[in-house]
Amino acid sequence: MCSINGTSKKLLLVGSYTDSILFQLAIEVAKHGQKVWFLANKPFETIPKEVQHECKEYLELITFIYLSTFEELVKLFNGIHKRQQVPSVIILKGLDQFCNFYSSVEEAYDARTTAYLIASILDGMLYLNRKNSNKTSLLLVSCYDDENNLLLNERLKTLYDMYFDECLYEGSFVFGDVLNKIAFSLKFNI
Repeated sequence: MCSINGTSKKLLLVGSYTDSILFQLAIEVAKHGQKVWFLANKPFETIPKEVQHECKEYLELITFIYLSTFEELVKLFNGIHKRQQVPSVIILKGLDQFCNFYSSVEEAYDARTTAYLIASILDGMLYLNRKNSNKTSLLLVSCYDDENNLLLNERLKTLYDMYFDECLYEGSFVFGDVLNKIAFSLKFNI
């Protein structure tokens, strides 16, 4: 829910997204002067070849943060108020990798722990709104799913219902649609 006073728009993307799609989303936002944090559990080995050469100048507006554990991700968001530079847009690649969504063992997936992580992320997003003079901030979270996994879908539906403004499943949109949603959320034209 966006308002004129500024809020956090929260999108959940589900599918077999490649690094290049999320990377291109970060580039498109950076082209409009917006600072981006790109969070992932491991670094890119190379810039995806689909990213156009002229886009490399925008990389200085993108901060890549690599976190390997759930605890590191929570610590980042719980300490966001200590950061000198904060973004307008946060892209979190691979929520499933931090929350054990694919585990069929109930002890490995803990809905309360996942809810704690999402609440920490959303609290961090509220801080970004205040820090960025109440402009709208965007959280774009991706979750890998290439098999339409029923267990994953059940877990994601609960998160979507409670925490996200919109959930986009691969095949139900095209790349341009996601860019337009981001542009609308941040009030610029792509």
